[in-house]
Amino acid sequence: MVKKTSRRQRFDRKNHKSRNRFRRKGSAGEPSLGERILFLLSGQKEPASMAVIMQELALPGSARKAVKELLTTLVKEKKIRQKNKKFLPATNEGLGRATVALTSRGFGFATVEGQKPNEKDIFISSNNLNGASHGDTVLIRILAATSRGRREGQVVRIVKRSVTTLCGVYVAETKGGHLIPDDPKLPFTVFIPRAKSRNAENGTAVLARITEYGTRDKGPTGEILEILGDPLTVAVQMRMAMEKLSLTSSFPAEVLAAAERLEPLTTCDKDRRDLRQVPHVTIDGATAKDFDDAIAVEETADGFRLHVSIADVSYYVRTGSPIDREAYQRGTSVYFPDLVLPMLPERLSNDLCSLVPNQDRPAFSAILDFVRKGRQIRAEF
Repeated sequence: MVKKTSRRQRFDRKNHKSRNRFRRKGSAGEPSLGERILFLLSGQKEPASMAVIMQELALPGSARKAVKELLTTLVKEKKIRQKNKKFLPATNEGLGRATVALTSRGFGFATVEGQKPNEKDIFISSNNLNGASHGDTVLIRILAATSRGRREGQVVRIVKRSVTTLCGVYVAETKGGHLIPDDPKLPFTVFIPRAKSRNAENGTAVLARITEYGTRDKGPTGEILEILGDPLTVAVQMRMAMEKLSLTSSFPAEVLAAAERLEPLTTCDKDRRDLRQVPHVTIDGATAKDFDDAIAVEETADGFRLHVSIADVSYYVRTGSPIDREAYQRGTSVYFPDLVLPMLPERLSNDLCSLVPNQDRPAFSAILDFVRKGRQIRAEF
């Protein structure tokens, strides 16, 4: 009898194997013992003794003599320092603080702080990432220029992890399972012990937290925070996208309170032109609530006058205010098939800054005059 597997199961296993290629031992380009020691020390907060170094690198007792000689050599070469029979990394001189962006093929590029706009990012091969992941803040050392003239570097220390929670598909196994990240730029799978799996079923989309990032030879370990459901449904895909991009529908209490304190503008001062007598129309879907622009057309002696009016958000959102800072972080409103994540609280997006019928609203208007054949002859803003 042949046991059949679903297409999703075959897909999960294929991806699980391909992601784990980043954790194999003995592959081409495997770092030398000296490189492993340098990377280990670069991540240590305290000086490490030789015993600690051997323990962290899982080296046998028979390697003690070789490790001792290698440490002596590294000290002489000023690649590490020795203090009270313990070892520290060399100073940060020659290192640059950077943010790593990985590709789905396993290598990445580092953008160094203070980098000039016309400078190319630094290429980081998969063998020189030293455990860094997409979005991490790292210290890198410039190695050389590649054949294409781009500088190449090596991660020597991970300063701050970017990803601590992530979504993906859970692959059940005997002693737990692995999470395959939804983001192809994360070149690893996360081991989930059975006790931390929340009894998730194979092929289920989950939200997990990385509890330990592991080492080069041992991938991250984590725990499932929430079972999301079938990864092929629209609702779960939207939730995974929100988690991946750190999107949220809620606003901080400070922002909501500031929005509620705003009063609508109902009078027209000397710096504004009163266009309330000009009937405007909006062109939006039947369920739309945020009417941010409207148009009006009038016939004139020369032809036609077109009004294009856009809600004056700046009247309510002052520079540096809590609402302004939150809007800056969000950048834009995000539209899903049946969900909107607004850039501004609803008090603004659906009310004060929405050109709703029969309500006075401040706006910026462009007034354009055309002859009957369509040639523009006048513009006023």
